[in-house]
Amino acid sequence: MRHLTSVFASAVAAAILVCVALPATAATTAKPSIAVINFSSDGLDWWWTAGVDPGAALADLLTDQLVNLDTVTVVDRSHIDSIMQEKNLTISGDVSPATGMQLGRLIGAKYLIVGRIVQLAHTATNSANLGGYINPVLSGGGVSAQKVHLQVSSRIIEVSTGRIVTAIPEDLTKTSTSFSVGAFAPNVGGNYSSQQFTNSTMGQLINDAAKDMATKVDPTKLTGGGGSGVAISGHVLTIDGSDVVINKGSADGVTEGMYFTCYASKSVKDPDSGQMTTVRIQKGTIQITSVDTHSAQGKVTEGTVTAGEAVSAE
Repeated sequence: MRHLTSVFASAVAAAILVCVALPATAATTAKPSIAVINFSSDGLDWWWTAGVDPGAALADLLTDQLVNLDTVTVVDRSHIDSIMQEKNLTISGDVSPATGMQLGRLIGAKYLIVGRIVQLAHTATNSANLGGYINPVLSGGGVSAQKVHLQVSSRIIEVSTGRIVTAIPEDLTKTSTSFSVGAFAPNVGGNYSSQQFTNSTMGQLINDAAKDMATKVDPTKLTGGGGSGVAISGHVLTIDGSDVVINKGSADGVTEGMYFTCYASKSVKDPDSGQMTTVRIQKGTIQITSVDTHSAQGKVTEGTVTAGEAVSAE
């Protein structure tokens, strides 16, 4: 590495290859891509019935609300399901940064919304027969003056780095004089946005929570590029065909899926002002495919790259 650095330093007149990191998603899209993963409902008392999974329901309805707002590009839930089935994955709830990075790359999202339902409590204040706790039956029998409390803990994870961008807490209570869970069958009615479910007390509460959570997804916090926010500079160690190795790795903020746009830079004299200026000419693109602690391997997706040249992520 020291030898390469020395060679590079002496080659003052050589073109300098500068690589600027781009997001792992398509650089041409103005809106960041985001996917909503099923919220975990582990540890809750399953007092609801009729096949309702509140974690999946919240993920479905939150996805719909984000699509309606049109501030981000939302990954289709059916696409997520097909990838999960293909890879034999069952991921929900408190996803670790490493797992989030893996899943995000698989489904093609730059950001993930993950989390869990902390509380889904259902109490009655005026029921002579059931006391303070309600255990509804499939027939949909009603009670008076009932209250449902939903508390959700969620966060947005940046796929390229695994960092938590922001938290999206939610705490909502709904009171009513009647109660309905809303029967649901996964293959009957399509999804949790079906009228049968959203007209129920359970559906109304979760849908209200999804609406509020969607407004808390601030797209301005999701458009800051695809890296960790730190400058990365180094050199191309080797190149073999389309395979490139650079001397920076995970310890420096490099992540799998990151794109580098490559430029040849040189100093030229401005004929009008007589001043020297630096110009850059785009030469190619690299995508990182695997990362070690202090090095990373990638593929040249277009153009050319030369061994020994400088690389940097801005």
